[in-house]
Amino acid sequence: MEQESGKKLDAKSVTPIFEEEAQKVAKLPGISAHQVNIAKDYMLKQLSQQWPSDFLTTDLQQYLEADDTKSKL
Repeated sequence: MEQESGKKLDAKSVTPIFEEEAQKVAKLPGISAHQVNIAKDYMLKQLSQQWPSDFLTTDLQQYLEADDTKSKL
């Protein structure tokens, strides 16, 4: 994919943006830095694959279940 500027838009070119924005979000009140990193790593992995996953919730189910269990304790 190309931007209007003609630069190639791929996982390598957006990684610094994801890293920078994840750091900002992780510092917000009430936000788990660990969860932000999981999301960032997942999205970067999806961007680098030829065919991204169809179902975000399936891929991240293990994290959703872990958080659900913690909230019930």
